[in-house]
Amino acid sequence: MRRVVRAGVVTLVAVVATAIPARADPGDLDLHFGGTGHVSAVIAGNQDGVDVAVRPSGRVLVASGGGTVVQFLANGDPDTGFGSGGVVAGTPGVEIYAMALDPLGNLVLAGDMGTDLFVERLLPSGDPDPDFGGGDGSVTTSFSEAAIGAGVTIGPHGRIVVAGLVGISQSRVMVARYLDNGDLDHAFSDDGKVATAILGDDHAEDVAVADDGSVVIAGSAAASDTGPRSFGVVRYHPNGRLDRTFSGDGKATVRMGTASDGFAVLIQPNGAIVVGGNYFHQDVIDWALARFTHAGKLDHSFSGDGKLPTTYGFGANFFAGIVRQGSGDLIAAGTHQDAEARSVFLVRYLPNGTIDSGFGIAGKVVEHLGDHPSCRGIERSPHGKVVIGATVDGVSSDGDLGAARFLAGA
Repeated sequence: MRRVVRAGVVTLVAVVATAIPARADPGDLDLHFGGTGHVSAVIAGNQDGVDVAVRPSGRVLVASGGGTVVQFLANGDPDTGFGSGGVVAGTPGVEIYAMALDPLGNLVLAGDMGTDLFVERLLPSGDPDPDFGGGDGSVTTSFSEAAIGAGVTIGPHGRIVVAGLVGISQSRVMVARYLDNGDLDHAFSDDGKVATAILGDDHAEDVAVADDGSVVIAGSAAASDTGPRSFGVVRYHPNGRLDRTFSGDGKATVRMGTASDGFAVLIQPNGAIVVGGNYFHQDVIDWALARFTHAGKLDHSFSGDGKLPTTYGFGANFFAGIVRQGSGDLIAAGTHQDAEARSVFLVRYLPNGTIDSGFGIAGKVVEHLGDHPSCRGIERSPHGKVVIGATVDGVSSDGDLGAARFLAGA
């Protein structure tokens, strides 16, 4: 649902933290962030968070579906040097799904405007970048059918790579690559954009780019809109052609439970690809990871068969994102919901897929944060920490944008 805010005032919300630990261990909230480990910003209107980003300085950005972006300082205070009082308002008629920081500190947002793909770039100050697009800091791209940009990342030479879907009833994976000035990069698939069918009704939710410029997308794939869904992965050469050294045709799928939806992807230094998302089993929603080798086969050195379902408690667990630490450990984050109660849920896995018992309690962290959060992504933060972005219950029935920072070690 599209939510657009034209003006707003940031106020740090005092929220009740969990009990302060006697010592700081991996998985604990970082009390140097807002004093409690978590902060939120009160902005007029209902804000539904969609993504989080962290600058090298430790500043934290959280974006809403309506395109509103808030920035917090490394200590959790609102960054009054960003936008207006720490807030940049969204553009009317635009829905945002993802964001990424480029090497210069510019913020790139991706989504849709009507039936077109929409990409916007903001300067570190929060102002639209006049050198991107037609001078207003944004571009739209038309396809033969309606298109949505669901994931965005920055590749070599500052190229912007967006992935999502094109088509409605029978959608296909879509990838577009842009030059630094916002023009489509015609060195990618001849015209800067490509659409690919995996099983027939497919879409991408996230995108990663390898050091050599190869593009990997992950999402969901099904034979039809009523068929069982699987994790879907596609790898492209830097020129936008399918990389047929990956699984024979450039495409791979795996299903856990009765259906699986991929939401996040990362590429490991050895070229292995990790996909995370939700899987459905016995009318329950939990999350799962899968790891593919560089050749596109399930990696049996990960959890024995390359597939790793994770469950916790009663209710549902909704996957939101994954990061890789320098040690090779993986930290996944999402939302645990039991009836009306919601909490942030994190799990750390060792490189072989075993849950790391040294993180939180038996490898898992559950934080209620006092405001019924819904996790909207996770990013690494300086000094061995991770940050999650969230939608939190607002001062009325509206939702606000929030973030929490956790200690994570290496």
